[in-house]
Amino acid sequence: PESPAVEAAYRASRRRLWGLCYRMTGVASAADDLVQEAMVRAMQAPVDLEGEDLERWLVRITTNLAIDNLRRRRRRPRH
Repeated sequence: PESPAVEAAYRASRRRLWGLCYRMTGVASAADDLVQEAMVRAMQAPVDLEGEDLERWLVRITTNLAIDNLRRRRRRPRH
């Protein structure tokens, strides 16, 4: 289900979300992927938020995805 409010909040926050992911991962391609995944998840989730609450929710989704990404990277064996 598409949500115009989520889409608008995503467009308004995309640069901020990308910067957050980049600062957390240090990898531009990972930031791209994480922001894209956050949008997919946000569009699929039923949400009844508006304005700043909606933007905070997007930041939370994106932050959690970045943390999960870092945990997965840490678990990989290094050679």
